[in-house]
Amino acid sequence: MRLAMALCLGLCACAAQQARDAATWAPGHTLADLESCMGVPDHQDAVVAEWRYQEPTSSSSLGIGTILASLASPFAVLSGGSTSISSAGNCRAVATLAGGRVTALRYAGDSDGLTGANAVCAPLVRGCTLE
Repeated sequence: MRLAMALCLGLCACAAQQARDAATWAPGHTLADLESCMGVPDHQDAVVAEWRYQEPTSSSSLGIGTILASLASPFAVLSGGSTSISSAGNCRAVATLAGGRVTALRYAGDSDGLTGANAVCAPLVRGCTLE
């Protein structure tokens, strides 16, 4: 169980790093460069291109047997026998443009997770930072 949690945290931390790497990589590149790795923007005008990503909703439910066996969440026993954890985030990646080049790539939305800033944005930019 601890190995699985450590692996999950490590993968999420990698996602946050990918978002940081893409924001560092993007300035100086063309919009066509970004389109080749991020796809066609959801919105575009002369000075801004924007991509949107909605993280699928996920949930986890722990039954009373699991709780009693691990004693990890005693509050769940008091709340009726089970507890649910759900998460969903969203990201807007916004590239500002000047002279046909990207000047900055910034993130907005509910994109922070337990393991890092803008980790929810990683699926948008994952292809931009692979060497």
